[in-house]
Amino acid sequence: MKTSTQLKSWTCAFTRVEALVCLGVITILAAVAWPTVAGTRGRSDRVACVNNLRLIGRAFQAYSGEHDGRNMLWVDQPEGTRLHGASGNAFFQYSFLSNELATPNVLVCPSDRLKRVAQSWGLGPGGFMNSAYRNSAVSYFLAIHASPRMPNSVLAGDRDIQAAGFGNCSLPAANVVYVVRGQSNLAWTNDVHVFSGNLLLSDGRVLQTSSEGLRQSFSTPPYDATVHHLLTP
Repeated sequence: MKTSTQLKSWTCAFTRVEALVCLGVITILAAVAWPTVAGTRGRSDRVACVNNLRLIGRAFQAYSGEHDGRNMLWVDQPEGTRLHGASGNAFFQYSFLSNELATPNVLVCPSDRLKRVAQSWGLGPGGFMNSAYRNSAVSYFLAIHASPRMPNSVLAGDRDIQAAGFGNCSLPAANVVYVVRGQSNLAWTNDVHVFSGNLLLSDGRVLQTSSEGLRQSFSTPPYDATVHHLLTP
């Protein structure tokens, strides 16, 4: 008996309706998962920012330990920035920590999308002192009146501070933020950590604060002054 085998080719494919259903399911799952993913990234960036400030705090302590308990703002040239024409720039102040910080990339918070990371301390392409970087490679303000002798004084912190205080400053700087004691409108903005931020104290501690915590941290200015001077990048 002669038999023949008939081969049939089967083609499997989604119908248009099935494709639309699958696309809808994927969209819903992505919408549900995104807040969790985004929240995890935000927390990770916040931890990295805290670690950056801790490293910066150690660098300041090492520097001041070699300069009679003073930071570079109060040390004469060439070892410090006192009376230097560029002393009103945050990047210039931080550049004096190059011996204490292995890399300048810790000066940029991962959540700060407006800043760029420098690859070295030099003047060449990608260097911190290159004109394309400098303040564009710094995420943190520097408090001018902070002192290692006052452990609770604010030394540095996230740059996105909303402040409308007024005052005078001896530094030749246009980018000094004046924080007045008791200033009710002092607050974090949404630029970096979504209406919250990190503060580095002179003793090396890092505080993760809300806007209320920010105001409390500046409630007792150093030297009994009524105004804090913050040098912003």
